[in-house]
Amino acid sequence: MKIQRTENQQYFTSCLNPIKPFQVETNLGKLNFSEVKRSQLKDANLLDEIADFFCTNFASFTNDPYWLAYRNPRNKNYLRKGYVDYMRPKIKYDDGNLTMLTGRDENGVLRAGCLSYSFDQVPHACYTTCYIDSIAVDKKFRGFGLGKTMLEKTIDINKNTFTDVFLKGEKKAAGFYEKMGFEKMTPENPKQRFTVNVIAEHGDGDGYPDYVHFFTKHIQPDKPLWYEVINKLLFRH
Repeated sequence: MKIQRTENQQYFTSCLNPIKPFQVETNLGKLNFSEVKRSQLKDANLLDEIADFFCTNFASFTNDPYWLAYRNPRNKNYLRKGYVDYMRPKIKYDDGNLTMLTGRDENGVLRAGCLSYSFDQVPHACYTTCYIDSIAVDKKFRGFGLGKTMLEKTIDINKNTFTDVFLKGEKKAAGFYEKMGFEKMTPENPKQRFTVNVIAEHGDGDGYPDYVHFFTKHIQPDKPLWYEVINKLLFRH
């Protein structure tokens, strides 16, 4: 795999944390990565394409019945619409940290994507934590380090804004996230128990604990851990 960077700044779309466009050479051809422009995020057809991409690839790498249902054509429209409806408020109320990174082949076909933004599912976490909402790579293009590249790019642009990164990852991918420096969060850890329970009890578990783990990565070592900050703030009230 060979990564090439381009310098065309017109593609910068994140208000606060822009990713420069870049290219990745694979054995199946070149992929062009860039952020989706803000104006494009209002395009219903594009959102439908992105939703279909994520849903299809979630369904190809999970044991979760919810996503496996996407393999049945009768369920596709319903689940895809649900994902679009989920994305719209994230885009509408973006605080400037939302990044929709996509990788397309030379024919313009979407082959990889990563959606991240300020973590909004726990009170106060939006000030400390970047949330990797969705990350996926087309089955044909797996094995070229594209997931690793997208995660590294996303973490790098957020390292001065947030102290931590959080994501909900498939249990089958636990080894990958741990190699990327993520720690599995667990209620057995007394420092993490409160935050884990808040996320799970508020209905934001999305398959937890049966199909996904909660993962965290500290990216500002000189700052307190995000879940320790959350514990203090919420217990204080």
